[in-house]
Amino acid sequence: MKKTLLASLSVVLGLIFVSENAQALTLYAEDFSGQNGKGATGGAATDVVGVDWSIELHDAALFDSNDYFRVEAEAFTARDTNAGCPNVRCSGGNLNPLFPAWLSPEIDISGFSNLALSLDAFASDVSFEHEENSPIGHKDYFIVSYLLDDVEFLAADLITQSGLFTNQTVNQAIGDGSTLQVKVQLNTTASTELLSFDNILVTGDQINPPQSVPEPASIMGLIALTGVGIASRKRHL
Repeated sequence: MKKTLLASLSVVLGLIFVSENAQALTLYAEDFSGQNGKGATGGAATDVVGVDWSIELHDAALFDSNDYFRVEAEAFTARDTNAGCPNVRCSGGNLNPLFPAWLSPEIDISGFSNLALSLDAFASDVSFEHEENSPIGHKDYFIVSYLLDDVEFLAADLITQSGLFTNQTVNQAIGDGSTLQVKVQLNTTASTELLSFDNILVTGDQINPPQSVPEPASIMGLIALTGVGIASRKRHL
């Protein structure tokens, strides 16, 4: 009976440890709640006070207050960012501009495996135009990438060849490393075109997580319950 009791208790405790350690942990999450206006707006200073992410405008040309690269309706949004345009008509300029980018903080992923990145991508009235030799005013981009130990990898190039942008969720497995940074590049060239992303989530499984030990009272309760179960089975044999 002693061996049976110990075996049963071992199974119960094992199930407790597995259930507690199997769930992926959230290493970073951002839904932009309460951050409306944070970012860059044409004619105003960039405002990233109180947030843990940053932006790089690069060759964006925000000509007026209707052009922005900021949080709007609690999602990060690009409107008429005009990367590479020297003037409002986008005549001349840089044929291969650097697009504005949103950057997460650097995330410590050391000690984690099975890392995964997800985010929601959506748009309003955007038909992508991105041919190599297109005029500056017709370069639309939505690119999700990440830096793993400072090396950049493409997660999703969301440019479509034709038709309106399809709302979607990006899911990307990430390799093991020490640091991770999420990067999202957006560019539109009309005031009616809005590109947005939201609900960024990075998860991972802890490598060799510490096993939690139940309180002594809980262990005694499990022993008692296990013993009752064994005794009950013996009475019915």
